[in-house]
Amino acid sequence: MQKVKLFEQYVNEALIFDDGTTDIVQASAILKDALEKENPGYISLSKGVFGNDTIMLLVSFEPKTEWSHGYVENSNYFRMAIYKDGKMEVFTQSLYEPGKQVSYETRLKIKFRKATAKSMKDAADRAVKFVKEVKKALGK
Repeated sequence: MQKVKLFEQYVNEALIFDDGTTDIVQASAILKDALEKENPGYISLSKGVFGNDTIMLLVSFEPKTEWSHGYVENSNYFRMAIYKDGKMEVFTQSLYEPGKQVSYETRLKIKFRKATAKSMKDAADRAVKFVKEVKKALGK
């Protein structure tokens, strides 16, 4: 009986959401497919550092060749975490009006409130909606 409980615990820890997305690779593929349709410029997906239960998303709105000195931080970008319980948050962003000097006054005031997605598709839809809002503000 102990082995059955341990196996159930192992399976539940692997669930990204309760909708049947049981593998972080599968969840990342769903997210990547949805974001590639928007063609933001550069997308990077990875697993969280402290376990396989978090998807870390990096989106830059310029191609890698346009980054000053090769650093993503020198472009319009954001980083988002999607946790296994469906919580989503943008924890860093650098979004500024194109063609203007970078300053507090020229930053784009687009916010992504902490949200809880009900499925991986819902999480992908929310991320795509945020990307569309930023692209609209950037005039892309």
